[in-house]
Amino acid sequence: IKPTPKSSIQFELWLPEQNWNGKLQVVGNGGLAGTISYPAMATALRDGFATASTDTGHTADESPTWLQDRERLIDYSDRGLHLTTVDSKAILQAYYSQPAKYSYYSGCSTGGKQGLMEAQRYPADFNGILAGDAANYWTHQMASEVWNGVVTSSAETNLPKEKLQLLQDRGIAACDALDGAKD
Repeated sequence: IKPTPKSSIQFELWLPEQNWNGKLQVVGNGGLAGTISYPAMATALRDGFATASTDTGHTADESPTWLQDRERLIDYSDRGLHLTTVDSKAILQAYYSQPAKYSYYSGCSTGGKQGLMEAQRYPADFNGILAGDAANYWTHQMASEVWNGVVTSSAETNLPKEKLQLLQDRGIAACDALDGAKD
């Protein structure tokens, strides 16, 4: 997909030849994307979905200088996934001679951020969005990651194994039965 001269959005759409459930599931990415999410697509296909994924306009092994190009950053941020969805729906309709009954999105981490962006900017793209562990609000997230690295980077500031085990044991003891079942 090439919405701008600098764009180079790659995507794949897999269409079941048999037992299509009449639905489309687009799957998200992790990290800085740059790859087609084949394992998530394989799961969706096994469940009878037509399924699509995109690299969001760059490759994982590419120099990160693409982040300095505004158009490519927009492709990564939202346009790549949106256009993948639009084009996948058109291809799916041409192939099956009917539109998908429902279309869903599923993603975690960066994929969760992508799902939130889709809901906000392109609410008509999907009938349902599963946005897990969304990596959004990056200024706070990245500052938190730097802070965690700084405060746990030496033996003096890192929690010893015994204290980590104590924290885990106490956390489980305090929270385990909250759902009504002590496991």
